[in-house]
Amino acid sequence: MNIRKVIFSFIVLTFLYGTSLFFLDIDNNTVSNFQSALQFLPFLMVLTTISIFLRYIRWYWLLLFAGYSTPFGRGFLFYVSGFALTATPGKIGELLRIRYFQKVNVPPSLTVSAFFFERSCDLLTVLMLGSFAAATFDIFPILAAIILTIVCLILALARYPFYLRVGIYFLRRLKFRQLALYSRVLLKGLSGTYRWVEPQSLLIAFLLGGIAWLILSISFIWLLSTTNTNASLLQAISVYPIAMLAGAISMLPGGVGSTEATIIMQLNYYGASLTKAGIIAVSIRIATIWFAILCGLLAIVFLENEK
Repeated sequence: MNIRKVIFSFIVLTFLYGTSLFFLDIDNNTVSNFQSALQFLPFLMVLTTISIFLRYIRWYWLLLFAGYSTPFGRGFLFYVSGFALTATPGKIGELLRIRYFQKVNVPPSLTVSAFFFERSCDLLTVLMLGSFAAATFDIFPILAAIILTIVCLILALARYPFYLRVGIYFLRRLKFRQLALYSRVLLKGLSGTYRWVEPQSLLIAFLLGGIAWLILSISFIWLLSTTNTNASLLQAISVYPIAMLAGAISMLPGGVGSTEATIIMQLNYYGASLTKAGIIAVSIRIATIWFAILCGLLAIVFLENEK
């Protein structure tokens, strides 16, 4: 596998987060505040690792429920590899996992199914966590409407795949054979998501996903101790989830820019200066998406070089 694009994306993201500090009106006080935030990063990365592991347990359960028992340890590396391309619109790059799970006889369509089911659960979970501040921001109902529309669209296409079949037919007629092939995998993947729409799977998926995302919200609150805000506990818990929703809707790679801007806007509303809000936004993103991409890259390097 050629991982040059993955490495390039990682370097670009690192550059963006590094240079963003220079737009925060750097002075001695700013440097001091950033150094104060940096001391939390190792602990925040541990929390991110726990969150990723809980989401992997959910993934492992989804495959097991579908009748595929995968090696737990290697499966974790397969799962983490997807995060190397998480900074893509809709996180669609995480489907890189198809390459590795095929090695243990998991069909590509099942990996796609698990991806869409997992993504739908995550969107609804993050929406629930963000609802704690629903009365504070007028934009929340708009975010909620868009997210619910996306999830309903996924479920509708999964339940009624006829419309995708029509699209595939026209792609073939127009000689877009490669795109038609990918669309067939997408069709099978979306159709397969319905196997988990039953009480036991939904309970496990939302329970593990809820704990995983709540851990990230708690890690964000930990960072807030470096500044003074007038946000209540529930409002503080909702800041990061609301920013994640805004990032997802923006369809920018990894929500880069839109997520940070939403965090800054919210913290500024709660009384933090723009500079301090910017430092917290950059710090939490380093400890989450930047760290996840690094873990994914390391997993790929290991998997591509194993004998």
